[in-house]
Parts: sequence; C-alpha cells; structure tokens
Amino acid sequence: MAERIRQSYFELVVLSLFDVTNLSAGEIALYRDDEGRLIPADGESVERFAKMKAGEPYIFTMKRERNYKFLKKYFMLLNCAYQNQELFADSEWFRKHTLIGIGHCETRIDPFSGSVYFEAKSVSFAKCKESDFDSIYRKTVIFLVEKYGFDDNFVNLVLGFL
Repeated sequence: MAERIRQSYFELVVLSLFDVTNLSAGEIALYRDDEGRLIPADGESVERFAKMKAGEPYIFTMKRERNYKFLKKYFMLLNCAYQNQELFADSEWFRKHTLIGIGHCETRIDPFSGSVYFEAKSVSFAKCKESDFDSIYRKTVIFLVEKYGFDDNFVNLVLGFL
C-alpha cells in the first residue's frame, strides 16, 4: 500500500512539473489513475487541489480537454500546403481562406455598402469543440487536395496527415 501511495505521489510530482492544460479561474485538470482515483494533472491543478479544504463539498463539471497534438497536426498540414502553393503570399490569409472554403465561417454584411463577405471562425480550444475540429480537419484535407490540384507526391503527403 505504501508503495502505491509513493508511486501515485511520484506521478503527481512528475505531472506537476509540466502544465498540460490552459486552465481558467476555478478549474482543475484531473486524470483518473488505474485504481479510479482522480489526481491533479498539472502544476496549477496541484496548487489549487492543495488549497481545497477537507470536508468541504466541491462541484466539478467534467469535460474532456481537446487533443493538442491533433491541433498541431492541423497546423502542420496547413503549413505544408501553404509551402506547396503559389497563390498566397501570406500564410494567415491562406489559413483563413481554407477555413472559409470549408464553410467554417460567419457571413457578414457591410451595413454601408450591403456587400457580403465571410469571416473565418476560430479553431481555438475555447471556441471549437473536439468533434467540430475533427470535421474541420477532414474537410480541410479534402479541400486542399481538390482545390489546389496538388501532384501525387503532395496528395500522398496529405494522406499521411489523416
């Protein structure tokens, strides 16, 4: 038993060295160990957990954190596509154009001219659910292959991002 407690404490200390989440006020990131216990998942959560008073009830809302590696993979895909095209000189506009092209955008109307334009929505963790992001990712791959007519080498590279 003492060995298990030491192991859990070791895991806690190791995890506390790395902030794995971006917490808002009042949030604590937890993970479930093999025995079903909830343990703070990062340094800030350890600090907040330690400040909780024994015997006091706390209410937690459970939500699963988005996959940061998947977000990085998405941006690697966009960067790869941007590097292999010749139409855009600005990578940010290329990213926004791609989001608009897959329909992840807001339709805006200029109140003075009546002109319609589109504004790309964010894919940030705070503004986009994991399930929505999965759809955005898949639509982006299809859009890049179909819209830019990349050669077979690029298509094979893009398929590696699926």
